Amino acid sequence: MANEESLIQKIYYEKILKDADEKVYPVKALGDLYFNESKKDLPELSNIRFAQGEVYFHNSDFETAIFKWENIQNELEPWAKKNMADAYFELDLLETAENLYQSIKTDSINLNTEITLQLFGLYLAMQRIEEADQMIKNAVILNPGYPNVTKLARAFFEEQQDWNSAVELAVNEATRTRSLQWFKVLNMYIEKGYTKSMKPAYFMPSLIVLAELDMDEYETIIVQFWLSYEEEGAYLSWIKEISQLILQQDFNHEYTMQRLSVLFQKTYIELMKGNYYVTTLEPVIPNMLKSWMKIAESSNAFYASASLLAWADNFPSTMEEEDIGKAEFILANTYYDKSIMLEILDIFNAIQEKANDHQLEIDQTLTWLINNIADVDTQRILLGGDSERIETGLIASIVGNNFNPSQLNAETILYRHGFDTSVQGITETGTIPVNSQLDLDEITTSPKTIIDVAISNPFFDKNKLAFVNFPHFNWKNAEQNEVPGAMRLADRLLFILNENAPFTNNERAKLLMIKEQFPEMHIDFILKLSYTSGDDQEVRNLVTETEKRIHIYFPESQLLAYSNELDQVNEWDTLAEFLLDNTKKENWQQTRTSKALFFIRQALNHLLQQQVKIEQELAETIEHEEDSLSKLQGSIHQLQDMEDDKIRIIREAYQAIKVEIQTDLAKNIPVILKKSSEIVKEDSDFRRIHLDLNEEMNKRINHYLQNNVMPIYISSLQDWIAYAQTELTISQEHLSEWENSFNTMLGEDRVRLVCDFQILNDWQRDAGRMTSTFDMEKENIILRRTPSQVLLKGAGKLFGVIPKNNAVLANAYKSFIENENYQEATESISIKFFRQFELFEKAIARDTHLFYREAFSELKQAVDDLYDEMQINQSNLEKMKSTPEVFRDPLTLIEVRIHQYEWMSHADQLKIESH
Repeated sequence: MANEESLIQKIYYEKILKDADEKVYPVKALGDLYFNESKKDLPELSNIRFAQGEVYFHNSDFETAIFKWENIQNELEPWAKKNMADAYFELDLLETAENLYQSIKTDSINLNTEITLQLFGLYLAMQRIEEADQMIKNAVILNPGYPNVTKLARAFFEEQQDWNSAVELAVNEATRTRSLQWFKVLNMYIEKGYTKSMKPAYFMPSLIVLAELDMDEYETIIVQFWLSYEEEGAYLSWIKEISQLILQQDFNHEYTMQRLSVLFQKTYIELMKGNYYVTTLEPVIPNMLKSWMKIAESSNAFYASASLLAWADNFPSTMEEEDIGKAEFILANTYYDKSIMLEILDIFNAIQEKANDHQLEIDQTLTWLINNIADVDTQRILLGGDSERIETGLIASIVGNNFNPSQLNAETILYRHGFDTSVQGITETGTIPVNSQLDLDEITTSPKTIIDVAISNPFFDKNKLAFVNFPHFNWKNAEQNEVPGAMRLADRLLFILNENAPFTNNERAKLLMIKEQFPEMHIDFILKLSYTSGDDQEVRNLVTETEKRIHIYFPESQLLAYSNELDQVNEWDTLAEFLLDNTKKENWQQTRTSKALFFIRQALNHLLQQQVKIEQELAETIEHEEDSLSKLQGSIHQLQDMEDDKIRIIREAYQAIKVEIQTDLAKNIPVILKKSSEIVKEDSDFRRIHLDLNEEMNKRINHYLQNNVMPIYISSLQDWIAYAQTELTISQEHLSEWENSFNTMLGEDRVRLVCDFQILNDWQRDAGRMTSTFDMEKENIILRRTPSQVLLKGAGKLFGVIPKNNAVLANAYKSFIENENYQEATESISIKFFRQFELFEKAIARDTHLFYREAFSELKQAVDDLYDEMQINQSNLEKMKSTPEVFRDPLTLIEVRIHQYEWMSHADQLKIESH
């Protein structure tokens, strides 16, 4: 490399001139050497020519330098070609230089590196960026330790904003050189977000190296990686990879990775909020918890171990017994002094969010209980005793005349300080103001109702106390094991004894049962005496004996005895002092966490039950919708049958009128026509008698139709319309019954089956218009082309001029008129009469259909709407059944968090067991 270094720097000529006179210019000195060497029998001129080329190059005589390097025939030939290419590069003959660089074949790594770097520079000059990129990457791969190679590469990648290549360079160089400087460069890239798109596994080998070099920098860069991946798709992959890496590494335990431990905790909480499916988290969380527990110290170790145990509770197959044992050991031997109430409330908020996401409602009594338990500044005293009157009297004496406790009737009542007096009822569905006894009676119908009484009260305010009362709870009956769930609202129990029979066997049994169910409940006693005297030995004996019996079963309990002789101010000061002296605030505050967790778990179970209920209700709704849809669809067919039937009935009724009139016409018209023979006389003009007869006949028929038939027809039409109205009204009545039935079936007024009675008005109008005027076209009665008519008409013309034949012709005409049947004429007249009513008759079916049209449309729309709703419900039910994890997985993760805080709140018990 030493020799190649001179070739790289183009100072090989210094080696040739090492013995030359320093005062002689190199060109002159090399020329003299060349001249002297050329005189030899076997001259070796290549080295001298090579050196001469270097001197000319340094003096910018590039053409001469090229001339000198062209004829190098020894081992310097590859270097000479490289130098020639350099000269062409300087002369800006870039393509010639490129071809020459590419033609060089050599085994020298340094020469190949130089050629690659020169091509890199050449391609940059030619703006061939892709080829320049390839050259600098080749140089890094070929000889990363070569001077300035990685520096040039980094500068180029950054200039081109090729951040993937820049990151890869930093990672490779940091790993190769074990240089913290390169790790700092990598950290800079991470901070700027250039590593987000790269797979986390790629960085693990370099992190192993960094852990051996500098733990502080190791933690710093992991934290930066973590933050950079938070919003990326590779986030879980990062957590999985880094957790596995931490588990595999041995660390110097003198170094505490506090920042990383906090980040583990923050990430765990985020992952448990229900934004991932359980199947997605199962490959990630176990090792994450193990690695977190491995690096965590103090409070974080406590938190990590509780988290691991909680996960193991829900997913036991993912944790080994050894890990569970370690977690229990840490939990039992680590002190944790942080309040977790806010974090517990965060769990409840997550439950509420999931309820809102799925349009579900959380029992509002649970919400109220949780929020009140979270208020750790006020101690809540449960008042109990064998007499509801004594309890109520004690409360009344404290709250004063502003409020009468005996008016309240609920399972649970809370009396607390408030700036204004107010009463609220808390039910499953919400909070309701109570302004009257009627309001109170309405909301206390549910056994779960809680009455919240706020009173501006100095006793409550000054001492930060509140009273809980269970008016209907039987404190005497030990066999009644059921205890109000709201008893967890109280921090302690103040049991009021009856001075006539203090601490009876039944009271003792009941209190022992309560203590068994609520071991954290502290119990104290109060004995209010109706008489006393400072020297009354009987009273002192009563108090002493009562205390002895109490301490056998409740050794930590205290007894307060006082009498009515004390004034009320002193009385309540004494009570307050007793309550505050006999309890440590931190003790009852600690128990609040387990109580809050109890109700939060109830809220979670309530939500799960609601979901099951919703599935059941949805299935029932779909079944009901299917049945309703079938009935609605059937009703459409029934309505069609009803319409067809009504069309038939109404049309037949009209046709009956028509037949009746046609019958009358067939009977009367021939008679009228035959009577027309009256106009035939012996003196008639037989040449036109046929015309006169036809005119008379039409006149008589028209009179008959106008004055006899038309009134009957008008009257019949009115009767027919009335009949149709009756029939259609019956239909409307049926449809109204259907409407009520369907709306009852559907649970809402969504069907309105109203028919269009306007058609009756239209028929009335049409009937009046058609019958108001009557003008029938004349009928050719006597002038028809029948043989007898033709013969008779011809005879009249022939013999009408012969007077002696008038009598014969008159008789012949009369005989013909009176004996003709007139069937054809009658039919023609009937047809003409009804022709003007044909459109009316034909419109009966159409009009009747219009009567039912709106009902049809309403039923069809109801069918379509119900079908759409059923499809949506079926889709929702299918989704709920096919992807139950959408709802259940978030709640499962919330349950893991509940388990975690349960472990944390019960850590003291582990400490006891471990000892």
